Amino acid sequence: MSVIGENIKKYREIRGLTQVDLAAAIGESKQTIWKYESGTVTNVPLPNIEAIARVLHCSPAELSGWADNEQQAID
Repeated sequence: MSVIGENIKKYREIRGLTQVDLAAAIGESKQTIWKYESGTVTNVPLPNIEAIARVLHCSPAELSGWADNEQQAID
């Protein structure tokens, strides 16, 4: 599983959403969300990252795993 896939799943579950819920919210299929979360698709299009972040109430950087790296660099 990719970092972005792990984070999508983590934030989705925190929000109590199913893959079907998230897919409907961003106008994609459940299979697309499954592919992102499983790591089958690792190059998630930026518009989808932004849409997923909006639905999951987090930033694209958090989904990508960049937010943690930025904080570690600052520390």
